Amino acid sequence: MRSDSANTTTILHQADSLNLPLDREILFSNNKGIYKKRIEKRQTGLLKNIAFLNNFLKEEERILLITTGFSPASFLKQFLIV
Repeated sequence: MRSDSANTTTILHQADSLNLPLDREILFSNNKGIYKKRIEKRQTGLLKNIAFLNNFLKEEERILLITTGFSPASFLKQFLIV
């Protein structure tokens, strides 16, 4: 079983290895601005999906938030499902 410090080090290493400009204070904290290890783990997993983004960012730009999303149903589907 891995210790918490080893697990945290692994997560940080994964985020650092992507070479993306991150604002860690915002990216890995909750809505109250408190760091949460679970948020960091989730955000690091999502960071892997946007590693290509580094090519499109300007030098002064930083990543503040990553989130998942979905496309809402079309009007026709909404009308037929009722």
